[in-house]
Amino acid sequence: MENQGTEARRLLIVNKSQAPYFKYLYESLAEELRGFAEITLIVPDKHREGLKVHRFKRELVIPAAKNLECREIQVSGFGGKRAPNFLPNWSLKREIWKFRPDWVWVHEFSPFVLPAVAYAIMKRRPLLVSTELGRENIRDFPGYARRMHRLLGRFVAGIIANSPHAMQPLMRVPEDRVVRAFHSVDSAVYVPIGKDFSAERPLQLVFLGQLIERKGLDLLFGAVKKRIEAGDTLRVRLIGRSNDGWAERLVDSMGLGEVVEFSGFLEGENLVRSMAESDVFVLPSRYDTYGAVTHEAACLGLPLVISRNAGSKALVQEGKNGFVIDPADTEAFAARLGVFQDRNLLRKFSDASRRIAEDYATGSCARRIRSLLETTPTVRGGKERNAALA
Repeated sequence: MENQGTEARRLLIVNKSQAPYFKYLYESLAEELRGFAEITLIVPDKHREGLKVHRFKRELVIPAAKNLECREIQVSGFGGKRAPNFLPNWSLKREIWKFRPDWVWVHEFSPFVLPAVAYAIMKRRPLLVSTELGRENIRDFPGYARRMHRLLGRFVAGIIANSPHAMQPLMRVPEDRVVRAFHSVDSAVYVPIGKDFSAERPLQLVFLGQLIERKGLDLLFGAVKKRIEAGDTLRVRLIGRSNDGWAERLVDSMGLGEVVEFSGFLEGENLVRSMAESDVFVLPSRYDTYGAVTHEAACLGLPLVISRNAGSKALVQEGKNGFVIDPADTEAFAARLGVFQDRNLLRKFSDASRRIAEDYATGSCARRIRSLLETTPTVRGGKERNAALA
């Protein structure tokens, strides 16, 4: 619904992170807010020459929409290459004050977003925070992040929960001011392909992520070996980087060289196609805060076998589109994989995964965020105004 005859309001988003799931969310939100709000997104310029901290190509992480402008700010940083902290500067402050937002949305409380937080407090603008941090996973975040949540939480008007943990936030925010927007993708981009569900071909399992021990690949291989010993024919596709050869050595030592395929790091259309061609998505992690790749798989119509240690188990409706498993219980894990030899059940689970994924897709997230904005009063000239009535 467009706001006819009124000035479009302004939403500022400041985020130090860049990932495809943010791009999908911001583009979906821009479409949802057309005629209602203009968006300015401010991110660090991670793709300039000499700053080697980007993981993805620029076109895969920078959103584009008619009512969204992305400003990439040159910044300095500290910390490691994998998770650097970017320091704010005058360019960032200047962009914020020039835009004069009605709402301020920051992703996590990092040093980079502090000028936006300060603006919201000084100008009495509603401050929204998107986060993965909650009461149950508090120890997974650095001490400064926990302290900033507690210190600045009293200024927060709403929380956009990017993981199931964040639905139980550290900040004292009313329950109706917390909206679900778990990291996800656009279901219009991730679409199932026509697939052969015939039992004549091997069952294709797929894993997407880092090829490291924490992801539980050794546990997956143990379960796969059990299925092969039971007479099943299956294949395992691993999509992701292998830095030290640990996974390759493990495959050789377990005699699974003819079963496991190493696809390497894929992105864009190549990633979507490789995932869509598979039959079942497996995430056997020993620990994962969330696991946005699970939603990618569900959108593509893949049944899910997800570790009870991964936050993305929230996408599993037990016995309908997949199973939540204890990856360390090899017998039970293998038994769940064996279920999918029934190709009629595989098809049924596949259809259910796609339906369930729609409620977690970025379009649904955008509608919930718009509702949060509409019910969050903005302040202009010292007077509160409800956005839904403006």
